[in-house]
Amino acid sequence: MDTIFSIVYQLLKNIESLTGLTYHEVNIITYYIIVPMVFIYMIGRILQHQKLFKGFAGYYSKRW
Repeated sequence: MDTIFSIVYQLLKNIESLTGLTYHEVNIITYYIIVPMVFIYMIGRILQHQKLFKGFAGYYSKRW
């Protein structure tokens, strides 16, 4: 478990240095926006509902 955490931590730290965002900002964007979008996309692909992902993406784009 520590190995997985270390890998994810280093990945987020690399993204932090590339984007100029803080580690906490990258963490929030990753786990509250990107990961749910990937899950919704995969569920939409399994259920063959393209509107599911578009609705989720539209919801988040209006909130920004």
